[in-house]
Amino acid sequence: MIGSSDTLAPATNDVQQIDVPDGASSRKRSLSNESGSTKHVSKKQKPDDSRPACRGLPPVWAATRGALAETLDYFRLRQGGLQTNDGFIRGFLIALDNSERPHIDAELILTRASGGMEPVGGILKLAKDQTPKDTAIKSFMANIEYKIACPVILSAACRHCPAKPPHPYSIMGHFKPVYLWWERSNGHKVAKFRWESLYPDGNAWWVPEGYPARPGAPDYITKAEREMCPVCGEIHPYIFNEGFVCVNEACDNFWTLRGKKLTDKTELTYNSVWLAERTEWPAIIVPPFSLIPKPPEVNDANDLTYSTMRAAYKGIVCPQCHCCVSRKKMDGYYCETPDCGYIQRPPPPILNIRTIEQAHGSQWLGHPIPRHLVRDPVNRRESTWDHSWRIETFDVVKGCLVKQFHSNEVINARTGGANDMLAQMWSSDLKLERRLMKQSIGEYIPASAKVGTNVYQVDGQLTDHFSGNFVS
Repeated sequence: MIGSSDTLAPATNDVQQIDVPDGASSRKRSLSNESGSTKHVSKKQKPDDSRPACRGLPPVWAATRGALAETLDYFRLRQGGLQTNDGFIRGFLIALDNSERPHIDAELILTRASGGMEPVGGILKLAKDQTPKDTAIKSFMANIEYKIACPVILSAACRHCPAKPPHPYSIMGHFKPVYLWWERSNGHKVAKFRWESLYPDGNAWWVPEGYPARPGAPDYITKAEREMCPVCGEIHPYIFNEGFVCVNEACDNFWTLRGKKLTDKTELTYNSVWLAERTEWPAIIVPPFSLIPKPPEVNDANDLTYSTMRAAYKGIVCPQCHCCVSRKKMDGYYCETPDCGYIQRPPPPILNIRTIEQAHGSQWLGHPIPRHLVRDPVNRRESTWDHSWRIETFDVVKGCLVKQFHSNEVINARTGGANDMLAQMWSSDLKLERRLMKQSIGEYIPASAKVGTNVYQVDGQLTDHFSGNFVS
């Protein structure tokens, strides 16, 4: 799995400022490798946030990156913008883009490929060329070849969406990858992705009311003019109004217009015919992932081990407000969206003692066989017996000893014994919770970070274990 680091691009386009998605925490976010796009904004100019509201609501959304990653099977990244597995893209996050001409409309997304960014002194700089061997690019081409559509996620940090996103993270829908071309930005080669909506039904929620609608059904016949490069022989569309440009990164004629090399200052605008053309896929194709994950299946009363399984550890999508909900509490899911209040509590797990015995060893009927390994400076002193107990005594350090009591089935089965204590523990609310990790609280700088490097938290990052403080 990989991701690209994309944040707010200054006018020079070679560095990026850290930006916080609207509606998210007021704390600074991690130098997340989120792929996406933005308008060109100078260091002194604040991003234009006067966009209209979206005309609809997303099918799924998340308030934090942690909840997003724990809930969606197609996007499990705490950092990064492009999830790949086994050579294919599963999910794609659009945040900010340091390249030129990012584009989002009701059916089309044009954005840079992930990768090529490095943090330098708290900012992200485009540091190297992207290449056809990069994982992001190979995976994108594999999705094209195998015709695999994937969900696209819109971050509130995205400044080139025509409407203001309603949540920190919102699932747009399924998009099909259809075309990859190359450009040059800040002296480096950059790959650009073209995504088209898999279901262009005119119901895109991420555009404002009154957004221009496509007349009639999608036109899969009309295409932009194509031309063969006289140097490499590859055929490319007229992507720009200014004329034909070879977008083959390996060609000597790459990124030239009428014989002149293009620079970052060259004004280029997209060809409206190329923007409007559509790529037809077989209608039978169904994307591998549903936008809304399947809710957890809670077993019946005869098998109450569900709460201890990995499936119950994942987040869920709230059926009322469609927010991604992490399982913070051991006893269930609690949606934290204001005025929602949805709660889902799986039945408490009552584990059969025999299940634990098989996993952890024998259940002794008589005095147990000791299971310990003694090494210097610890010294085993003696064995004693008290009714059904075997007691081992060890000298740990001078003047300090430890007694180890070995139980058996007779002792555990007594009224109020270990078996009853275990059943009572499982059926009680122990107030166990998953706590926020250090990376999610304030500014976090790992010990491995170089001096001068600023690293910020990943919001909503929880521990993998449940814990609680007990006072007797």
